[in-house]
Amino acid sequence: MERVRRCLSSDKCWPLCGECEEPILHAIRDCNAARSTWLQILPAHKTGSFFNYNLLDWLELNLQNVAGTNGGSRNWNHLFGILLWRIWKNRCKFIFTGVSWSSEATLKAAQAWARPIFTRTSNLPNNTNQKSRNPGWIPPCAGTFKPNTDGAFNPSSKAAGGGGLIRNNNGEWIVGYSRNIGHCSGLQAELWALLDGLHLA
Repeated sequence: MERVRRCLSSDKCWPLCGECEEPILHAIRDCNAARSTWLQILPAHKTGSFFNYNLLDWLELNLQNVAGTNGGSRNWNHLFGILLWRIWKNRCKFIFTGVSWSSEATLKAAQAWARPIFTRTSNLPNNTNQKSRNPGWIPPCAGTFKPNTDGAFNPSSKAAGGGGLIRNNNGEWIVGYSRNIGHCSGLQAELWALLDGLHLA
C-alpha cells in the first residue's frame, strides 16, 4: 500500500509473500522473508513469545534485552537492532533492484556488523563507568556506512525530538536528519529516531 501511495509500484501486494495490507510489523517480523531470518537466530523455546507482541512492546522488550534472546546474551539488543535494519534494507534493495538475500546471508551480514560491538563490550569490566564505555565512534567496515541515532524528551512536558546521521567508514558525513516528534516517552523518542534513520537508509 505504501509503495503504491508513493508511486513506487502499481501493485499493492508484496511480491515475496503476496500480502497486500502490509503494516510495518509484518514487513520487519511476520513476513515469510523476515520470519525465516528471525528463526535462524531464535532458540525454539523463544519463538512463541517473540512473534506475539505488538510493535511497540516487541521493540521495547528486545532493545532492552528481555525477550527473544539467543541464549540470554547481553548483546542481544545490539544484534536485534542490526538485524532489524538489515531486514528492512533487504526489502528496499529488492524493491529497487530486484535482488533478494537469503535468511542465512542476512543473518551472516548482521552478525558481521555486530561482532565489533560484541568484542568491545565483552572486554569491559562490569563496573566500567559511562565515560569509558563510550570511548568514541567506531567506523564500519570499508565500503559501508554506519547510522547513529538519538532521541530525547522533556520529562515534565513529554515533548520529544529525535535525529541522527549516517557516515562512511572514513567518518565522513553522508546525510543527517532531525525532527520534532511530539509528546512521548524517552524510549519512544529513541525508537522514532531509529525508525526515521531506517527510512533514510
